Amino acid sequence: MRNKIRQQDIDIYANDKVTVELQCIDKPVYTYWLTLMQQGNPGPGGGVTPCNPPTNISPETLGYFSAHKTQTISIIAK
Repeated sequence: MRNKIRQQDIDIYANDKVTVELQCIDKPVYTYWLTLMQQGNPGPGGGVTPCNPPTNISPETLGYFSAHKTQTISIIAK
């Protein structure tokens, strides 16, 4: 069975401009999102007890603060 949220294949032709963007996050933000993901995916035998994920905001609050570093590169297809 095919994934219904599958991105369409994209044809690239000569002289098409291709742009790739990479966004980087720091470890505390990664840990926040990883913890949320682990709580929402129960495995065999049940899941984990829900709790607030670790935060990088003081005093402790539900949420996170993040600034993203972005790198972009563009090329012309040959």
